[in-house]
Amino acid sequence: MEKRNREARRYLRAIRGWLPCAGKMKGQMLGNIQSSLDEFLSEKPDADYQALVDRFGTPQQIASTYVDEAETGELLRLLRVRRKVVSIISAVAAALVLTWAAYVTIELVCDAYDAQTSYVNVTITEVERTPLD
Repeated sequence: MEKRNREARRYLRAIRGWLPCAGKMKGQMLGNIQSSLDEFLSEKPDADYQALVDRFGTPQQIASTYVDEAETGELLRLLRVRRKVVSIISAVAAALVLTWAAYVTIELVCDAYDAQTSYVNVTITEVERTPLD
């Protein structure tokens, strides 16, 4: 029983990684797939990952089937949302890199300025010469 659940979870995780849809829709699709898996595993409890792939197809094939059956408008919307998310993450990463570069540059300039404008206090102490006899 434990092996069966582990193999099914592994298979579902692989499918989840390939599906290009949003969370709610992905959850519905995975629920349908889970039902089919449970049915299959009740008939063949010793089925391993390869048996699941043989019966249902690879995770990539399942995702491909979804893309083929999905409406064009829905796919374009999903791609647009994904593009926005990637753009936002890229912009935040670029801002962080630029902020870090500015900070490092300012520190280097301040250190160089301090090195040029600093002065050294020198104390000269006069020592009397005493002859050695």
